[in-house]
Amino acid sequence: MIWVVYRDGLFYPSEPVPSDWKEGQRFTLLPDGLEPSDDPSDIARWESQMLQSGQLQFESGEREKFHNFMAEADRDAKESVRRSMESDR
Repeated sequence: MIWVVYRDGLFYPSEPVPSDWKEGQRFTLLPDGLEPSDDPSDIARWESQMLQSGQLQFESGEREKFHNFMAEADRDAKESVRRSMESDR
């Protein structure tokens, strides 16, 4: 996750952006500290917005990057649990 600072009407990233980001690409910014709501009406509104946005569209290579990232996260989580269980012995 890249943090940004808003100053003089512009957003400044806290670190260099990934090289695969394209000039003019759109992003969603959330205020720091924004917590998700457990309120049923907020969840229903979020679900409605997600359903209206349609199917997620991947650009060339993005689907593979996403699946590789998720597979790596899964391996890391399993390895962390394995180490934790071994240290409890």
